[in-house]
Amino acid sequence: MKPLTRSVLPALLTLGIGVDHASAEVVFLADPTTATASTSFAGDLPNWGPARLYDANPVEADLETLFGTGSTQQYAGTGATPHVIVYDFGSAVTFNGVAYSQRAGASAALDKVQSIDIWVSDTDPGAATTDLPILSDPADANTGLLLTADTTFRNYTLGPDLTGRWVVFRLNPAGGGNTGGSELQLTLDTAPADPDLAAPGGFDFGIVAEDGSSLQGQFPISNVGATQTLNISGVTLTGGDAGSFAVTSFPATLAPGAAGQIVIDFTPQLGQTGLRSTTMVIASDDTNSAQTSVVLSVQVTAGVPAGLELLPDPNAITVSTFFDAGFAPEFLYDANLTAGDIETLNFDDQDPQYAGIGPGPHVIVLDYGSPVVFDGFVYAQRIGGNPALDKTPGLELWVTDTDPSAAALDLPILSNPADATVADLTTTDSILHYYPLGTTLTGRYVVIRLQQGNGNPGGTEFNLTRSGSLAELRITGVTYFEVGAVQGVQLTWDSVPGASYTVRRNPDLDIPFSQWEELTDEVQSGGAETTYQDDTLAQGTPRMFYKVMQN
Repeated sequence: MKPLTRSVLPALLTLGIGVDHASAEVVFLADPTTATASTSFAGDLPNWGPARLYDANPVEADLETLFGTGSTQQYAGTGATPHVIVYDFGSAVTFNGVAYSQRAGASAALDKVQSIDIWVSDTDPGAATTDLPILSDPADANTGLLLTADTTFRNYTLGPDLTGRWVVFRLNPAGGGNTGGSELQLTLDTAPADPDLAAPGGFDFGIVAEDGSSLQGQFPISNVGATQTLNISGVTLTGGDAGSFAVTSFPATLAPGAAGQIVIDFTPQLGQTGLRSTTMVIASDDTNSAQTSVVLSVQVTAGVPAGLELLPDPNAITVSTFFDAGFAPEFLYDANLTAGDIETLNFDDQDPQYAGIGPGPHVIVLDYGSPVVFDGFVYAQRIGGNPALDKTPGLELWVTDTDPSAAALDLPILSNPADATVADLTTTDSILHYYPLGTTLTGRYVVIRLQQGNGNPGGTEFNLTRSGSLAELRITGVTYFEVGAVQGVQLTWDSVPGASYTVRRNPDLDIPFSQWEELTDEVQSGGAETTYQDDTLAQGTPRMFYKVMQN
């Protein structure tokens, strides 16, 4: 619609004819940013000023009900003369009706408005006075009669749409009192959409564990149009975590009054916990809106993958700083954890904890004695005297086979942040949580930098982990052989094409795995099955245990 500098479309303010709410919707425009009046009763702006004309925040259900019963909830001009009011909406608005309630005066015949003249402009008409230039040409006004004297709140239709930033009202008195009103709102009476897509503004999948399993949701939609079929041309996902969501199906058409569902799958991505969301856009031939946007959301918790393995404790640990002997670094490894403890074990403030001095950062160096393979870790925050203090917001990990030396803030390995794997610690409670890294790391030394927090950050418990894809390698064949003076063992296991493997052995299961003899870390996958021969067994070896690990 073309904006009007001045409205030159005369319209009748129809008296007492109710709006057909079944076939149309009355929308109340937002309140003006400012309003001025040519006069207010005895100059009392707080009680009788123009702001009293739009202080009720009405809705459509308020139409045809009584207003204006409060003695000071009204605008009143001084005297039985025309009063001018100017609304400034800040930008152009479009309307085709005026919702109005007379003010409740002492006499039913007094203090009422007989008629309202309306001018619309995109040029500032100036503060309200009775001699504004815009009022000089009655032909430009939209004039109608308000002949009812009660305080019922009615919507009076203007006919054509009017558009402009400034709306000027002239209230013409009906009697000899102080003319005014209880409520004066602009309205837009819209024809109902047909077809009309009805859908919730958002959809919450609920909570899902971060273990790779998918979650499916059925998003309800309907066509509330009266006669026309709704055609849906497409459903797309945009922004946020769109890559974790997928639209599986949606109805191409919905008959009038019919309902349907959009089926959406959510698959959590490794390492992405917390609130995940995206925007779903439904494209259709809805009369009022060709696109309907809906926010999809899901809360992802750090689930525990099947077969998760906790690595043995390191052989040695050093830290850049610790609070005192009661908060030494070895307290990070004193709980003898199992996979069943993850997401269930809760440490209270009586458990020994590691704490650095000050907000950090703090550096920790773990020496496992020989290379370890891991793709995650478990961590429990330390519990200080203040729940908001002594927390670690995140950590960075470097892995190396070369001794980085004892922990210090200026270790050379820390100088290149691009080499680090970063993990955010999303919770501040004392529960043992699992944090997948999204990548596989291998090395003898693990250097950890706890990011700066507040208080004296540290942790109650920490362990590296291997997920099932790394830990659960099934050895399918063990064959002993002798060739002359050589004796050995041939191992066969299920493998992943393109992967490589490490083989270790030890004659005693009681020895920590980190201390087992490494035969090789360069066995290349043979496809779905891989074979390796250990031909270095000493003569007369009574027994030997083997372990195969994917790199």
